[in-house]
Amino acid sequence: MRSLTFALGLAASWLALGVSGVPIQPQPLIVRYPLRRLRNSSQGSRSFTKRQSDLNSALDSLVNSTATFTSHNAPLLNDLDICELGIDIEVGSPPKKYLLLFDTGSSDTWIPSHNCTATQGCQTSNGYNPAESSTYNPTSFPLNITYGRGSALGQYFVDQVSVGDLTVSKQLVAYVDSNEGPIATQNATDGFIMDGLFGAGYPAGSIMYQDFRKTFYPFPMSLWYDKLIPEPVFSVYIGDSDNTNWTGEVVFGGVDLSKTSGKMVYTDVVPYSGEGVTGSIYTRWTVGVQGFTFQNSTNQVKVSFSSTQSFTIDTGSNFIYLPETQAEVLATHVDPKATLTDGRYIVDCAYLTSTDGFSVYFPAEYDPQNPDSKASVFISVPISDMISKLNDQCILLILPSKNHIIGNLFLRKFVTSFDFGKNRIGFAPVATK
Repeated sequence: MRSLTFALGLAASWLALGVSGVPIQPQPLIVRYPLRRLRNSSQGSRSFTKRQSDLNSALDSLVNSTATFTSHNAPLLNDLDICELGIDIEVGSPPKKYLLLFDTGSSDTWIPSHNCTATQGCQTSNGYNPAESSTYNPTSFPLNITYGRGSALGQYFVDQVSVGDLTVSKQLVAYVDSNEGPIATQNATDGFIMDGLFGAGYPAGSIMYQDFRKTFYPFPMSLWYDKLIPEPVFSVYIGDSDNTNWTGEVVFGGVDLSKTSGKMVYTDVVPYSGEGVTGSIYTRWTVGVQGFTFQNSTNQVKVSFSSTQSFTIDTGSNFIYLPETQAEVLATHVDPKATLTDGRYIVDCAYLTSTDGFSVYFPAEYDPQNPDSKASVFISVPISDMISKLNDQCILLILPSKNHIIGNLFLRKFVTSFDFGKNRIGFAPVATK
């Protein structure tokens, strides 16, 4: 076993890790995998609040595919009214299977180590043992990741990682020896237990970059740079599946347009720029949001920001989170009698059948033919899709928060394209059956 070293810069660090070298496939395929549905017996959200403020302070301190589907498929498993998406991966040689939270809001993938017990936050006995994998390579870099409601401590390493029949021979991931928060507090009687986290964000959003200024490609990007997929894109569909144990799909290399109705609209990913950064750098799947509207039969209420605000498109979170002032305005216009209880807006259950509209507005994708354009695009759902019944109460799926996040309970109504070739995100309404 050899200790690997990192070099600064995306291309350089990739070569230093030795991650390339997979034989080039002459005709790489779009690859689709189902996503599992995680049930949460506690009826509470297990989703993480990512440390955007920590990421920004750390930084301060210094392709739409239309390819033909000849594809394979990976399930995402999602959570009752709490839409948590799980994906099966395999790590090592011989391969060992793990069920991970599929998370576009972070960039690190981690699994439990064989030393991590239930007392230390690992709810399964499915720990990774480096001595059992012939393709394991250590690094000298620790993982110390903090979330709003949890943390994980462990070590980065390189090994073979597969999703279905797609394999990256040398992928940087981490094992954790201790873990606190939502994954650590899962109920052992639940049908499925998540082992860890599958980060699908940008390289500069990783703890490796924040703590050490070293970069690596997360798994979806590794597929592209290893020439295993035809386009630098992955897309997420959260919905029904032919297999009752699964709900939705992640598509590596394109978008399954058969699951959409209507046109896909795009908005650009917002890069980070600040002290210590030359130009700008992409850290998260973050887009600009200009505002929200609520439209009923008599009037339209628009909640606009004084300037475009950055929102993370996050499959690791559940709700739409926005500042309390704006959340309050929207909630009270949806239902003038809405009450804030335990951090959630309780509304009249009559709105479960309402056809009133709710829309999110974004700046249109940059058009080089019209660089000064101020055009906007929007996506809409009936307000009934933004309300969920829990026991005998109905909850508005918009929560007051210091964070700016659009999560799964809204995204489930769209096929979402994450295009790291053109640094844009696309939304198309899910086709009705």
